[in-house]
Amino acid sequence: MCLQGMRSENLSDPLKQRRVSALHPWNSLRSPANETHRMCLLVVCTIAIVIAFSVSSFSSKRAASFPPRVPSVLPWLGTALSYTSSPDEFLARCQKQYGNVFRMLLGGREVVVVSSASAISSIYAANHTTLGIHETHNALYYAVSGSKSSSAEVYHVVTRLLFPMLDQRLSRRSMGELTAPLALALYAKIKPYTRMKSARVTLMKFLKEPLYCATNLVMLGSRYPEATYEDLCILDATMPERFYKVPFWFWPSMRARKRMLGQITDYLAKDISEEDGWLGPSFKRLFRDNNTALHDASSHFLTFQWGMHTNMSGIGSWLFLFLLHHPDALLAVRNEIDKAIKEDFGDLESFMANVNPQILDKPCFALLTSALFETMRLTAIFTVLRVAESDLQLEDQWGRVTVH
Repeated sequence: MCLQGMRSENLSDPLKQRRVSALHPWNSLRSPANETHRMCLLVVCTIAIVIAFSVSSFSSKRAASFPPRVPSVLPWLGTALSYTSSPDEFLARCQKQYGNVFRMLLGGREVVVVSSASAISSIYAANHTTLGIHETHNALYYAVSGSKSSSAEVYHVVTRLLFPMLDQRLSRRSMGELTAPLALALYAKIKPYTRMKSARVTLMKFLKEPLYCATNLVMLGSRYPEATYEDLCILDATMPERFYKVPFWFWPSMRARKRMLGQITDYLAKDISEEDGWLGPSFKRLFRDNNTALHDASSHFLTFQWGMHTNMSGIGSWLFLFLLHHPDALLAVRNEIDKAIKEDFGDLESFMANVNPQILDKPCFALLTSALFETMRLTAIFTVLRVAESDLQLEDQWGRVTVH
């Protein structure tokens, strides 16, 4: 109504013209100068989009070379958005379309993805100074611990100090001494659940919490606090967002991580004792002998603990879920376990007191071993990013892959 009335008035009076212009500030946007400015912006944006698309199309349609390159419209990001939204599905689609070896632009980097056995073998055979994994270590370390320590120092501690110590303490020979204590501790943690009559416990909690507490008791001793399970679950639930730097509501996980780091710091600050389990004394001695700051030591310890429990609980949970989904397989595995324990040990308590890796590798546990290996094959997905420090060639069944 108001606009129609203004338009019907005689605007020959300059005062009225100024009044209408003041009442309608958007009228100034319709001036020829502003229209020209808007048109220039539109043209510039259009040209930028066309150039970006043309460059991407040109790079993706260059002379055919091996390995093939996944096309992308975005000049610098490349396929980063598709990859971070669903890494597994994206890589599976690319493998189906381009084969076992392909290239893609990922956040300003040319990434070569390999999934063939021969190419993966070439990667593992490559010298670590030529094909390093320090960037993946640093990214994972920061995502878990939040520490901003020097990347070179983190890589040094992980590869030169922690890995050799863990390789020695968790060798196959050492596992023979750990299997029976771990089995007894796990059974002791599960037994209270069998006495519950009315309380309800989720399957994931039943599978994960006893394993978490029993593993900590054997590996880290009785002085390590058990009340860290819920905080580790909260932190683990946000790890995909943390690692790929996807926005999320981070406050609960930050508080959980802060609580865990505080408890770990208190644990590492205590004197070395026989009550520190199988790994606790080794961790404390290693950090002190190398003058590692307590805050950095706690960050490394938290990263190790997260990796250990995530791997074990993940494989264990999937194993049970697969068996529960296939009742015939579950019945066969259960009958095999019952028969082996009854014939060789008489009862469960005797089996747990004497079990070791050699016993579990016997043919009487063939179905259980097969189910475990199949679970690992289906669920363990490794997408470690290695950085080529110099040019190298990877052997593939379709030819040689040159990585610059």
